Amino acid sequence: MKITPKLRKGFTLVEISLFLGITMFLVVALIASSGSSISRQRYNDTTQDFIEFLRTAYAEATNIQNSRSFNLGVNDFCSLSDAAEHGRFIAQDTTGLPSDQGRTSCAIYGKLLTFGEKPNDPTIYSYDIIGQATSSTKLSGMSTLDALAAVRADIVTVRTDNPQTIATCNFAVTGIQDTYIPQWGARIESPVKGELFKGAVMIIRSPASGTVYTYAATNNSIFVQDLIQSSAGTVSCTALPPAKNYAKNHHGTLAGFLEQDSIPNYANFAATDVHLCLASEDASSVGNRRREIRIKTNGRSANAIELIPMDSEENQCL
Repeated sequence: MKITPKLRKGFTLVEISLFLGITMFLVVALIASSGSSISRQRYNDTTQDFIEFLRTAYAEATNIQNSRSFNLGVNDFCSLSDAAEHGRFIAQDTTGLPSDQGRTSCAIYGKLLTFGEKPNDPTIYSYDIIGQATSSTKLSGMSTLDALAAVRADIVTVRTDNPQTIATCNFAVTGIQDTYIPQWGARIESPVKGELFKGAVMIIRSPASGTVYTYAATNNSIFVQDLIQSSAGTVSCTALPPAKNYAKNHHGTLAGFLEQDSIPNYANFAATDVHLCLASEDASSVGNRRREIRIKTNGRSANAIELIPMDSEENQCL
């Protein structure tokens, strides 16, 4: 009896090609979906991180703790305007002067956030606003901005490294300086797409009433870093009023606005909404649209910060 061997069935070339094609399609789709999910998550994380930075600024402005760790007897002034009012440093022996944390004649009145201090730099700077400690009864009836001017509030002061000889003075920040850079290469833009936001937000506790207010300059910024770096070692310790004028003309101090000087293109603060647009390469995961973080007019707490829905007609960042 003749036995016919059974033929083994296999896959044809067409079937194998079809299988491989479908598998590759599924792998590519999975990778694309995973990449999109990662980009979307990074964009959301960047948004929330920036909002948290703004909330922290409000918290620090409303829950003030004195960051000064020295007496004014150690040849220092509350602010640049305070220094200019005195006119000059006086050489003195500082030996043995005690530190008096939180008990100087200066007071912290809030925070200034600056955007666009340097061209094409997404760094945001945060500065203490410090002025003379004055009884609110002496400021009764004044507006918040007038009261700030009255207590010589500012973010910049002048200091000398050698109080005994007062050889050379330098511009310096009045208190603590912090920096913030948005995550994952993001940047804060104006409503004009591609334009880095240049401006400043002042979160201030009124010296007259103690109430917190928010003011914004959306026409220009305060250029503190440029002032400090470009003038190192050039400030006369015995002629401080000219130093103040120099700082104002270089847009590096609040004094130019608070004293209502007529300086071209100076940052002009007002009670107005601030429209901040978060731009990022990860925005491709949300249709290349930008998300608006808005600081509402005259915000008095972190509740002033509002995340505008992407598809809202109110979104200024489309």
